Amino acid sequence: MQKGKLAALFAGAGLMLLARGAQATAFSIDAAAIGGGSGSYHVNLTQTGNDWHVDSVHANSGGNTPTSDGFTVRLYFLDGSGNFISNITGSSTGGVDGGGTNWGPFSVINPSGSTWYAQWFNILNPTNNLLANGTNTFVEDGGSVTVGTPVAQVVAEVLGPNGTFESTVSFTPEADSLAMLLPGLLPLGMVLRRRRASRS
Repeated sequence: MQKGKLAALFAGAGLMLLARGAQATAFSIDAAAIGGGSGSYHVNLTQTGNDWHVDSVHANSGGNTPTSDGFTVRLYFLDGSGNFISNITGSSTGGVDGGGTNWGPFSVINPSGSTWYAQWFNILNPTNNLLANGTNTFVEDGGSVTVGTPVAQVVAEVLGPNGTFESTVSFTPEADSLAMLLPGLLPLGMVLRRRRASRS
């Protein structure tokens, strides 16, 4: 078997994984009160490759009604070593007006040497705040946040005058990604076996 054909088999297997990674993955999490307060905000995120989008942030109800409105939405991205990722770019706005515009564009914030995050801040606070009574919803417009380093964890955070609400999502290899890799590796295994047999 020529080296070029072996390389093609490896490349085919890799392309299947890349194709899987390019699909949109949805995350639905509850950012719970930390450091006092109670209740939570429900956060829906979508990841497509390196791009992240905040689909919606909405106050939970009943016994999970948050104790504070929200005027800031943040996303922290961490790598496999638990370090905050600084390679954050993109262009989008957010808000509670249905189109995701009345809070303005997100900013990349670096409050200390090792901490970085994407932030949407309501400069008109308390007007247009995300309400704890659940009567409005924060959304991001058609843009996205682009993270140039592989993400192992994402932290979603809602801040308000009377509380902070936070949740972390960790990523593990998906079984279906591994399943997609196997068909690409099986022909390679057969080729290598035949080569060994022909040499004996």
